[in-house]
Order: sequence, then structure tokens, then C-alpha cells
Amino acid sequence: MDNLPTITCPGCKQILMGGVQKCQFCGADVSKIVVPKVVGPTRPKSTAFETPKWVWWAYYGLAAWWILSALVSIGFTLSQGAGKTSGANILYSMVPDLLGLIMGIGLALKIRLIRRLANWGAGLKILFGLFGMLGGFIVTGISPLLGLIVTFLNIFNIVFGALTIYLLAETADNLFDD
Repeated sequence: MDNLPTITCPGCKQILMGGVQKCQFCGADVSKIVVPKVVGPTRPKSTAFETPKWVWWAYYGLAAWWILSALVSIGFTLSQGAGKTSGANILYSMVPDLLGLIMGIGLALKIRLIRRLANWGAGLKILFGLFGMLGGFIVTGISPLLGLIVTFLNIFNIVFGALTIYLLAETADNLFDD
């Protein structure tokens, strides 16, 4: 009630809400009383629903990860295949890497289709990571070290997929008019 305009009834001196026609206490006509404009402290802009800055840093880090890992993999493929295999075989082996490069660039540019594909891909990464962990547990019976490595790599894939979905959801506000 601090920031609401009030008036004082001339008959009974009670405080009333501004804009009423009659006093609720004595019935006096208060419609002619001018309601003062309340000037008070302005409220700061709410930041409750704004995306934290660290989320944007992590989002662009994710895009950079896609780009850099694709470039490293493309470079490795080119260096390993130089002079040993045909150009078509090298190109076919680089298709996943090129898609990863497109994915990273699309995430950095906030392209809606790429973001949706990345969301689906992250879900698949989690699903395949869970299946891979099962395989890691099976491999642990044969080779404990290899099984442990496979399990940890799949845990990384699950966490990476979950982080991707989280970052895509947190950065979706105000990007699109859906």
C-alpha cells in the first residue's frame, strides 16, 4: 500500500484508496478530491528470467568445441590419407567431420535448424552413451582397463549431451518467435 495513491476523507479524516467515489467509513462524497500522483523509488529491472552470462560463455564454448574438434579431425584425416587413398575415400571419411563443422558454425550463428538438430543429436548422444556404458561394463569382464576407458568415455558423452540440451534450452529465450 506504500506505492498506491491515497486520499483523506474530508468528513472522517480516514485514509482511502485513490479513485473511490464515496468514503467507506462515513459515506461522504470524495469523487471531487484530486488523487495525488505517487512518486516513489523506481524498481530495478528484474533479472530473474535473464540468461546468466556464464551460460552464454558455455554455449559459445560448446560451438567452439564442435568447430575445433571437427577441424582437428579433418586435419588428421587429411594427413593420414595423403597419398595413401583416393580423394573420394578421404572425402567420405570426412563427411561426419564436415557435418560437425557445420553444426558448430550453425550453433555459433544461432541458426534455428542447427540448434534443433543439435538438440536431437544430444539426445541421441545420451542414449548411445547409455548403451555404450553397458558395453563398457561387458568389456570390463574381458579387459578391466579398456572397459574402464570405454565407460568413462561414455559418461563424458552423456554429460556432454545433457549439457548441450541444457545450454540450448537456456539460450532459447528471445532468440525466436515461436
